[in-house]
Amino acid sequence: KHNTYNRMLYDKLELGINNKVKKVIYGRTAPEFKSTIGATPSNSKSAVYIANNFKNKILGRFVTKLSLPKWTQRLPFKN
Repeated sequence: KHNTYNRMLYDKLELGINNKVKKVIYGRTAPEFKSTIGATPSNSKSAVYIANNFKNKILGRFVTKLSLPKWTQRLPFKN
């Protein structure tokens, strides 16, 4: 209703422009929406550590098969 997430992204972008930074890093959530304001994806790595050996053997199989969902890259600016 209030588009709070949109406003947060735009405010962060404005803050970056005002401070003349080279890069604004938004994080890993909602990549398709972020691309609508010109964000581009970058590679990142994640790690999962399970201290309990029993849980590690059981859950380790599932963790290795995790992947990010596919999304559509938006290009809001003309070349």
